[in-house]
Amino acid sequence: MSDEHAAAQDPGDQRYFPPPGEAQLTARAVVIGCIVGSVIAATNITIGLKIGWTFGASIVSAVLGFAFFSAMGAKFSILETNIAQTAGSAAGSMASAAGLVAAIPAMQLLGYEISYGHLALWALAVAFLGVFFAVPLRRQVVEIDKLRFPTGTATAETILAMFSDAGEAVAKANVLVKAALFAGFFALTAYFIPQLESPPIYKWVEIGALSTAAAWGFKLYLGPSLFGAGFLIGPRVSFSLLLGAVVAWA
Repeated sequence: MSDEHAAAQDPGDQRYFPPPGEAQLTARAVVIGCIVGSVIAATNITIGLKIGWTFGASIVSAVLGFAFFSAMGAKFSILETNIAQTAGSAAGSMASAAGLVAAIPAMQLLGYEISYGHLALWALAVAFLGVFFAVPLRRQVVEIDKLRFPTGTATAETILAMFSDAGEAVAKANVLVKAALFAGFFALTAYFIPQLESPPIYKWVEIGALSTAAAWGFKLYLGPSLFGAGFLIGPRVSFSLLLGAVVAWA
């Protein structure tokens, strides 16, 4: 960004004003965002069926997309990175938006058979409905009400920070990839050794409360996904979720 362009911005305005001709809606940005988002959508189905909620793909898509093309010597622009995270977020959220972790599994448990073709058409319809409603909703909640969206704000700050220090972005991408490899190895090992993921503490420690909790269906789960989620949301929200599980189930 040139000095003249930066000086034209209001210091109190947090919006990004791109220079003329900056690349935005490119094929590579859409493709890398869809690829990352599709992987996260697949993992969200497994995680959602286990814990009842899913993860966003905005920051992961932005960081991995930026780092991938930077490593290839074809660095993203800021707006391209934004397109990549938009595509990744849209693809990653389809697991919950299409009901694949809620209504659809519940219908199948009730005996309804739903083909893959019908699921694809349903997901496509939901996606188009969301896009059509996004236009009027954006005007109301973003331009008029000026609401602050935590995920979007954090993603925007992350993108701007990456472009101020590209080395830091590549380092973050390396951490994400290593964490993903470790999580995959842990999940594969736990498939053959279930006690690694869910140790039966009530069998090892003779405490009546633990045995009662186990009889009610509670168990200790040490999956990497929950550790990652806990680091993101913090102890306050984590304990709130735990209390909600105890109150709602026990």
